[in-house]
This record gives sequence, structure tokens and C-alpha cells, in this order.
Amino acid sequence: MVADQQCGPQDGGRAVEACQAEEIATHVSIRCKLVRTIPNHPYVPDDFELELRSDAVMTGLLTADWNTPAIWRRGDQAAPAA
Repeated sequence: MVADQQCGPQDGGRAVEACQAEEIATHVSIRCKLVRTIPNHPYVPDDFELELRSDAVMTGLLTADWNTPAIWRRGDQAAPAA
């Protein structure tokens, strides 16, 4: 899979990563390699350790450079209201 994401306001720009996922039972590991940043700037590729919660949601940790909570939702699933 290819992840194309908007970087935070402190970084500006975008990061494009090539990612591979491995699923074992309900556990999903995602490992990414940086393809490019726009504009070119230092960026640590994202890695995730996730658990399948439903057919539309995975939760777990972003583990690339720190451990921070992560929620993945299918594109057709609305995020909960804040």
C-alpha cells in the first residue's frame, strides 16, 4: 500500500510512504519506508502495531519514533464527532 499523508502544521508539506502489512489472527503490523517528502525534509517513516476491532476499525500504536495511540478507519467510515 502507499500512504500519502498531510504532515502536521509544524512540518508542513506531505510525506509519501510505501507500506507493507502483515496480519496474524487479529494483530496487524505495518512497516513503511519513505518514498519522498514534499517539500524535501527529514521524516521518520511510520510503523504501526494494531489490533482488528471490527471490519472497519483497527486500534493500537504508532511505533516509528515514539509510541502514540493510533486508530485506523476504513475510508467509508465516518470518524466519531469530537
